[in-house]
Amino acid sequence: MKCKVEDCENILSRKKGGARDFCNKHYKRFMRHGHPGLHSKLRMGTRFYTIWASMKQRCLNKNASNFGRYGGRGITLDKRWLIFNNFFDDMYSEYLSHVKRFTEFNTTLERVNNNLSYSKDNCRWATYLEQRHNRRDYQQL
Repeated sequence: MKCKVEDCENILSRKKGGARDFCNKHYKRFMRHGHPGLHSKLRMGTRFYTIWASMKQRCLNKNASNFGRYGGRGITLDKRWLIFNNFFDDMYSEYLSHVKRFTEFNTTLERVNNNLSYSKDNCRWATYLEQRHNRRDYQQL
């Protein structure tokens, strides 16, 4: 049988205890990011996806250049947001509204309280100027 992901010609792989609906490539992606068919057009290569992936890198990857300012000082992310689809469900409609007002380039993910982690309750979409005013080292003149 073939993988159930559209346009995938790979053969299904077997897992101990039963069959899967996906080939190895898509099964691994499913385990990491959620169901490979859900919101697939909003995945890799889009600014929204890149914002999500960058947030994960800052918080979780000790080799990331800016890990010290995020994960290194205890900033993490909501466990639900480890899966892209959960981040999408929580933040995408607000993202679209912000993009409509300020353009995609000027839409960034901001933590309201810089000492708290990334979560739906502590994040909002902001412009680069708003971000600058919310830095730990910002001093208004």
